[in-house]
Amino acid sequence: MKRTRKRNPLAWFFYLIIFLLILILIELVILCVTIVRRGSSQGAQMSQTVQSADAGQHSSMASADDPQQMTQTEIAGQAPQTETDLMQTAITEEATEAQTAAPQANTDLLLILVNASHPLPDNYTVDLVQLANGKQIASLIYPDLQRMFDAARAQGIYPTVTEGYRTHEDQIAMMQNYINRYIAEGYSESDAQQMALDYVAVPGTSEHELGIAADINSQDGNTDWNVYAWLKDNAHNYGFILRYPEGKEDITGIDYEPWHYRYVGEEAAREIYERQITLEEYLMQ
Repeated sequence: MKRTRKRNPLAWFFYLIIFLLILILIELVILCVTIVRRGSSQGAQMSQTVQSADAGQHSSMASADDPQQMTQTEIAGQAPQTETDLMQTAITEEATEAQTAAPQANTDLLLILVNASHPLPDNYTVDLVQLANGKQIASLIYPDLQRMFDAARAQGIYPTVTEGYRTHEDQIAMMQNYINRYIAEGYSESDAQQMALDYVAVPGTSEHELGIAADINSQDGNTDWNVYAWLKDNAHNYGFILRYPEGKEDITGIDYEPWHYRYVGEEAAREIYERQITLEEYLMQ
């Protein structure tokens, strides 16, 4: 007869306890992994938030320290505080009001129209050469200017450039000097500004800022009219025109200036001379 072995109930209980402990251990491992992952995710989000906030702070600080940004945001809304600011505001308004239906400026450098209705083009630059007397003109007109002066001197006429290129800052300073002079004579600020405009072009609307115009007088100053007469008859042969002729003030907006000559190139200069017209009229055709 085969003998049956009885199993100990305590052994089954022991196995059950081990099984339960294994399950608990597995749950604890899963829980720990979950907690670690959540912590990493939250840390990354927090780091990103801090970086964004820090970047925003730096951006804000950069804007506050940037003088260009301050000029655009703070100064733009302030009223002018100095005479120069007042003058600049007035002449800017004057130039704006002058934007009428005048002939459009030619894109060719030599035929750029600069007057009260057509300010100097934005970002305009010019290569300059310095003359013996320290004045500057555009280098591209120097050869023909020299040829013209040589021809005049060969005939006993001795011209010289008394005013050539002027920077925008020079033009502003000249305008301010006239304003200050009239204020010193007892005129109000607004009257002084208006009177100055009779003698000085609004900064940004002067041909002297182009570098291809020059005031030409006599070297000794005593024979200016001999120089003016010679230039009137001969300048066009070298590409120059009398820019503000007598009797054309209603077109140019400038009083007769027998000393002010503008380079436009020989072809345009000859036509303007032969037809006795102004640069404005030439560009309208």
